[in-house]
Amino acid sequence: MKKKMYFAKSIAIAATIASMSLLPGCSSGQDSAPQQMAETTTNEPAISGFCDQAWGADLAAVKSVVITSSMQENTDYTLGEEQGYYILGLNSSEVGGHTAAASYMFQDEKLVMGGYQLEMDDNAFSDLLQKYTAKYGEPAAHEEDTGWGPCAVWVDSNKNYICISSFMDSIVYVSSGCSITDNLADTLSEYQGINLKSLLNQAGNSKGV
Repeated sequence: MKKKMYFAKSIAIAATIASMSLLPGCSSGQDSAPQQMAETTTNEPAISGFCDQAWGADLAAVKSVVITSSMQENTDYTLGEEQGYYILGLNSSEVGGHTAAASYMFQDEKLVMGGYQLEMDDNAFSDLLQKYTAKYGEPAAHEEDTGWGPCAVWVDSNKNYICISSFMDSIVYVSSGCSITDNLADTLSEYQGINLKSLLNQAGNSKGV
């Protein structure tokens, strides 16, 4: 219960997820396992959006793709606002072979963040860590023994990032400059021993992911 309450405070989408992808090839919220390297013009994988929708995608355009004619509101998906974000939630999704709920978050009707919430035991975390590492390379930060469960963060050269957190039972994808970063940075620093702001400041250096 504590995890869900802190997820609501730090990520601002738990209310939608509780009532109910970010990878190439997904549709209707279903995410093929991230096992192939992303195609980019450099050697660094890009974190360019959520579930085939690029950062900055229009709310109306995303809804037209994600919500199909057979889906029913409040049964298959939810729409609402939470702490200044407009949220499109999918009650049934999948990430890397794991059942999850998925959410798209918008500011000013532009996609700025996405997330999955799922039951994240040690086995699930290890499996997802392996699959995300296969796609995005070694994480910029990875903490296992913090007392609050393992956590890993990937950052690209544009300061977009992914965080897998057992503590929050979630995977979040965040675009560069998204205001949620301040809250998430506080959470990761306090509970996971990860300095997110430092990782973002280092983004683009030769040491990056």
